[in-house]
Parts: sequence; C-alpha cells; structure tokens
Amino acid sequence: MAVGLTVHGKTHSKFLVDLVHNLGCSIEYSKVLRTETAMANEVSRQMDSSGGLYVPSDLVCGRFMFCAADNIDFLEDTPDGKSTLHATVMTCYQQCAEDDHSKSLHVAGPALDRSMKMLKLSIDEPRLYRGPKNLKPKQLALTE
Repeated sequence: MAVGLTVHGKTHSKFLVDLVHNLGCSIEYSKVLRTETAMANEVSRQMDSSGGLYVPSDLVCGRFMFCAADNIDFLEDTPDGKSTLHATVMTCYQQCAEDDHSKSLHVAGPALDRSMKMLKLSIDEPRLYRGPKNLKPKQLALTE
C-alpha cells in the first residue's frame, strides 16, 4: 500500500501506480484513490470536531503529553533569498495505557469515493485552539 501511495503522491501518475501494481509491489490505482480519499475525509472529520485544528485520534485528551519542536534552515544566507528552506517540526508523545487501541482506517461506505466532493471547512483566518470545553483538571492527592 505504501508504495502505491508514495508513487501517486510524488507523480500523480496512474500509469506508474498501475506499473508497480502489475509488478506485485503495490495496490491497484482505484484503491490508492479510495485510500487517499478515506484519509482526507478522516482528517477533515477530525478538524471539524476540534474547531479547525487537526488533532490525531491516537492522542488521549487529558493525558500528559511530551512535545518537542525544532526548526531547520537550509541555505539561509543566499544573496537573493531563493532556494532556501525554513521548516518547523513538532512531535508529541503520550504514554500508552493497557486499554488504549489504535483506530483503523476502513475503506468502505463514503470512502468508496475516489475523490472528495468538497471541503467542509474553509480556513480563511487562523483560529486559536482552546481545547475541549468539557475537560476538567483532575485533583491530585499527594501521599507519602
């Protein structure tokens, strides 16, 4: 699956996806499109439920989170400022509990579509994410 998604993501070529599929290295082109659509629909659904911010479904609300962020700059001292890269990466980790489980992406129902009909959310202006409204901090009791 990853080969087909990568080839399509880099080239958008039905011919190349079909070629790697015929070599037995990938899923077929129509399944690549359905999988991409299912992933896009899931991201859109997550953003709708959190006020426009994408929060991965594996993050557990109310559980302590470790985060790390870093920026990287390549060729920032060019005379014209072109062909440079300024990027920021952030990653978040949480400790797993025994009853945690990862969600699966099912390619069924509306995901049988090969493209999104339209985006539900238009992002015209940045919004501040304030978190869920019903989350209350837990009181911790210190014991010796």
